[in-house]
Amino acid sequence: MSSATSNDATEGATPEGDNGTLATVLLVDDEPVNLQLLRGMLRHRAGLEFLTAADGEEAVQRVSERRVDLVLMDVLMPGVDGYEATRRIKALDGDSYIPVLFVTALNDDEQLARCVACGGDDFIAKPVSRVQLNARVDSWLRISQVYRTLRRQRDELDAYQRRNEMDQWIARDVMQRATASEVLHRQGVAYRYHPAEILSGDMLLAAEGPDGRCFFLLADFTGHGIAASIGTVPAADLFYGAVAAGAGPEEVLARINRKLFEYLPANLFMAGALLVLDPRQQSVEVWNGGMPDVLYRAADGCHGRVTSSHLPLGVQRSFGSAGTTVLSAPEAVWAVSDGALEERDADGEEFGVARAEAALHAGGVGALDDAVAAFRDGTRDDMTMLEVRPADFAAPGVADVSRQAPRDWSFSLELDARALREVSPLQPVGDGVARMEAMDEESRQALLTVLAELYSNGLEHGVLGLDSGMKDSPDGFTAYYEGRQQALQALRVGRVRIQLDRRSDDAGPFLLIRMTDSGSGFDYQGLLAGGESDHSALRGRGLTLIQGMCESLRYYGRGNQVEAVYRLPTGR
Repeated sequence: MSSATSNDATEGATPEGDNGTLATVLLVDDEPVNLQLLRGMLRHRAGLEFLTAADGEEAVQRVSERRVDLVLMDVLMPGVDGYEATRRIKALDGDSYIPVLFVTALNDDEQLARCVACGGDDFIAKPVSRVQLNARVDSWLRISQVYRTLRRQRDELDAYQRRNEMDQWIARDVMQRATASEVLHRQGVAYRYHPAEILSGDMLLAAEGPDGRCFFLLADFTGHGIAASIGTVPAADLFYGAVAAGAGPEEVLARINRKLFEYLPANLFMAGALLVLDPRQQSVEVWNGGMPDVLYRAADGCHGRVTSSHLPLGVQRSFGSAGTTVLSAPEAVWAVSDGALEERDADGEEFGVARAEAALHAGGVGALDDAVAAFRDGTRDDMTMLEVRPADFAAPGVADVSRQAPRDWSFSLELDARALREVSPLQPVGDGVARMEAMDEESRQALLTVLAELYSNGLEHGVLGLDSGMKDSPDGFTAYYEGRQQALQALRVGRVRIQLDRRSDDAGPFLLIRMTDSGSGFDYQGLLAGGESDHSALRGRGLTLIQGMCESLRYYGRGNQVEAVYRLPTGR
């Protein structure tokens, strides 16, 4: 092998390590003297840590064992040569980036092309110039650091996006369950719902009152997405409660208006169209506050509309008079949000009222949905459509109030290994339940405590298999949670399923909480009982706490499924 010699003696700039740590340079050569020369040319520099390897096999082993920022690679070595070692190193680095600089006496074009073909990033000719070596090392360490920074920022953005999307899906699921109604699936009712994002500013509610009248509220909050959807749950809760209590249209609207005025920011309000169907009379009472015209076709075939003559809800504290319009036995009534009317084609032309009206009279919301889909050049806004045909609507008997304002609901969520590493679902789940159940802050925090303890035990003792005995001493807490973090980051297979069922019995409403994990189980009986240690109170104290907070707490199987009954506050 040729020796690496130094002809110059110029100081190189000190490289910056990743996040302030040392930069690690791997020197690979089968000649010890060459390793010494390379190290001697770089050893004056602060911030560098050196590793050495005598052949390609050892170089690959070094890279697989720890982080390396730069490799200076000889070409001709016995056994695994520099070409093969570089191919293996590049295969190992995966999503990271390790620059490989060949230090070689070869100077023919074919051999240098092989250096690049196998994954090499640069080469330095022997005899080595100290100035060139330091300049190249500086340059490639800076490139390596920039790559690591960009990768870290990309991963942080990706994790943020996944957490944000997970939070939105959870919130969307809670909101959909809060607004769901079997009335929308009855004969004589048709609807379409297309959110522009995961969460929508459009809302469609339906409920049957004690007197048999059916209330439909199509609402559109300002904007779309998360900001527009925050009023959905309180508005839905008030709507169902008021209709179930036998309130008329004016009282229903007044309650929602008052709550939204207090609840929403000043620049956020809710336009809405309320349709009240009386199946016995086959009449429809219409209120329009800030929505596109409510269209209808009379029994004699004449077309009509109910224009907006009221402010949207939540704009001002005082609601005033409802001022409804009563339609006597119309053949069909349609309400749509402005998203359908404002869709644009590739030329920027708006779909518009005329096209919407023609489609509705031709074939109802199905025809309008098809027409908009064929016209638009991508969805730009939330879009909801409602159709009511009184003559086709099944006339009910005396209404069952518990059916009209559905209180019971179910919610489930399963998190895989990646979600467990990056997402905590408890806050949005707990907040969604608290809003639907009108909990005060103390009740909300109590519910979050129960959810957090059950989730933590499933994750830590079930999926991660951590030993709670580590917490038998105060000092053990630190070691336990350090181990938890390491195990969580290394997790590649595992899941936790959260299921919430809201039910009622003679004692009132309760939440049936089920947590199931994919782990091999744990000694939950010992954890609940504690041990004989002086510090046994530190172990299992969370489960002991929630035993007192829940009506019942039961583990099943090998301890990887727990079921808790949690009483919900009453007096909503």
